[in-house]
Amino acid sequence: MQLKELKEGWLKCDISDGMFSNEKAIKCNSATSDIFSFFVHHSLVDEKRTAVRVSIIDCQGKYCTIYLPVEPVEGISRTVLVSQEDILR
Repeated sequence: MQLKELKEGWLKCDISDGMFSNEKAIKCNSATSDIFSFFVHHSLVDEKRTAVRVSIIDCQGKYCTIYLPVEPVEGISRTVLVSQEDILR
């Protein structure tokens, strides 16, 4: 599947100010309760819903595989398994 075919969704997260005025720091939970974080342009954040825009690769059962808009700080893959409860559409 090519990235342009992925569905857009919103991942629940904690949002704080980034290092620059046009970015936000994002902290999220994976399906295994590991925390991952990254910085994104403020246009990819919905502060009212406390969510960040992601691409949804697949959802099955209680989990979704998502593709993050940028590389996480922790050096993990941009493809992450999250709880379907954390996805807002």
